[in-house]
Amino acid sequence: MAAIGSSNNHFLTIGGFTKIGLDKLTQTEDGKKVRLYLLKNPTEEKIKKAKEAILKEVSQKNREYVGDLVDFDIDIQEEPYLLKEGKTLFLLSEKEASGMLKNYSLALQKRSVLLGLASGFSLEASNLFSTGQYEKALETYFKCLETVRGARDKEREAGTLYNIGEVFAKLNQHEEAISYYLECLNIVGVIETNESFVELAYRGLGIAYTFLGDTDAAKTYYQKYFDVSEHNG
Repeated sequence: MAAIGSSNNHFLTIGGFTKIGLDKLTQTEDGKKVRLYLLKNPTEEKIKKAKEAILKEVSQKNREYVGDLVDFDIDIQEEPYLLKEGKTLFLLSEKEASGMLKNYSLALQKRSVLLGLASGFSLEASNLFSTGQYEKALETYFKCLETVRGARDKEREAGTLYNIGEVFAKLNQHEEAISYYLECLNIVGVIETNESFVELAYRGLGIAYTFLGDTDAAKTYYQKYFDVSEHNG
């Protein structure tokens, strides 16, 4: 698993949990958000508050807790870890959590290198695109796409797919452009993002279908573009 971005969860932190270890790794390759929490120095009172926090998290945010709340009572001397992956929460032992954090650390080192390369490819491709060198831009964006996929960064992958669609559109290869716009939006469907390429992909689809003479599809995607644009202000 790999990821970017992070934020505290209100119910769990109020319930006594402390978010640890995953400040730069908070999204799996399939777009599920990841958080790891620790309940330090557990007591019966802390265990009670922790259970209440889990129940609130599950009931009010439509999540699933894999395990049993009585697991917290087995040995309150051991500090329990709670992993939240997407909509699912798991209780972990210290040994399990330590192994997971080690794996994340190694993944982060590799991912950092790959994302550095991807940024370079993306900047180069953007410069090529702006100077009308579309074939070279396309080749470089494909290098960027391969790299961000290796880093398992879904948001950057979606953005790169959108950019590839834009290049194909400039080359008047509208069917290819449609394919990459749709692939971009398919990824967006499983991740959380506010990036502008979401609405722009809808606009790109509207333009592409207009060129292909499919006015019904064009109207559909133009409407989606207007709806998202209005929602984003």
